[in-house]
Amino acid sequence: MAALVTRTPKPSNDDVGGTVDLRTLWRSQALAVGIDPDDEIATVGRPRAVDISERAASRLSERLVGVEGLTAQESVFERRDLIRVLAEPGVVQLEGVGRGGEQLQTTRELLDVEAALLEMPPPA
Repeated sequence: MAALVTRTPKPSNDDVGGTVDLRTLWRSQALAVGIDPDDEIATVGRPRAVDISERAASRLSERLVGVEGLTAQESVFERRDLIRVLAEPGVVQLEGVGRGGEQLQTTRELLDVEAALLEMPPPA
């Protein structure tokens, strides 16, 4: 609460004619270039079919709805939960934090590539 009292207000947005609600500004800019922010496709992308093998479909199904899968603890989930579960198997936590203060992460594949590069002899 003290921060609200002692914090100086942000300057007005003079380049758009004084104080403007940013959401209103962003909405009008999106509409001006043909993007309707109310259109769900504008925020999540167009759905597209992807062909996967039976083996991949079976592994994916197990990861999502298996005993240890996405629904192991909860009977419902959000899109972000699905994305997290799909990304987790290849993600490795690193020591340290990034510029945004979050835990650094990489993939197993990149760690393997890096290890292979470090084992290569130096160029002659």
